[in-house]
Amino acid sequence: MSTSDWIQVLMLLASSVAIIVSAIMSKKAIDASMQMVKEQNYIQMFAEYTKRYQDIIVDMPKSVYEKGNDVELDSDILRYMQLYFNLCSEEYDLHVKDSISIDVWNKWLTGMQATMQGQVYRKAWKMEKENYAADFVRFFEKEVLNENVGDAAACFCKNN
Repeated sequence: MSTSDWIQVLMLLASSVAIIVSAIMSKKAIDASMQMVKEQNYIQMFAEYTKRYQDIIVDMPKSVYEKGNDVELDSDILRYMQLYFNLCSEEYDLHVKDSISIDVWNKWLTGMQATMQGQVYRKAWKMEKENYAADFVRFFEKEVLNENVGDAAACFCKNN
């Protein structure tokens, strides 16, 4: 092989190495960008769901908090309770689909457990749970309400 052939081989090898290094660096940059976008989505989702929760609680009829367990669950109160249970159901779906971090999920779960300590919320849940999917009802009653739930929970649901 002549000197010019060796130079061409070396240039081809250098070009190949440069392409491989460029591809690796591009993949790392894309991965870093994707991770940043994912983190921004987590933050945005957390903020959106937190705002929705705050709006529900702030707009909840005052009688829920003033009368406590003695409050009569009228249609206005039940509407806000439904909004709250819908929010919980959506958060559960995000968790099941691994669309949120475990830290966010643990915060939401702790919040659900605290909110559901109120007897008025428990009373509303008993009235509304039939409107939710069986897997959510089982989760909610076992993990949020800390009740022993068997397969019988499924019979209370429309979507099993």
